[in-house]
Amino acid sequence: MTVDDRFAAINRNQKAAKMSGARRHLRRLWRVGLGSLLIIAGLAMCVLPGPGLLTIVAGLALMADEVPFAQRIIDKLTEKARRLEEKVRDRF
Repeated sequence: MTVDDRFAAINRNQKAAKMSGARRHLRRLWRVGLGSLLIIAGLAMCVLPGPGLLTIVAGLALMADEVPFAQRIIDKLTEKARRLEEKVRDRF
């Protein structure tokens, strides 16, 4: 392997590393943008016909990996759902 080949390989690796960072940011932007859109649509569906609460939860779940407050809300909702499930099982 010549010196030029080594520099070409290093250059390719640097471009790949930059691309993965750009992809990571694009993925984050996509998830936060789509999650925000779902939350807004869910809020509108609370007044208009449609599954508003489910759409809001779906938007929060989509954003949960990227935004800490969304993860906290999803955690609280999950805990409440578990408690509700236990109450329903105890009754029946």
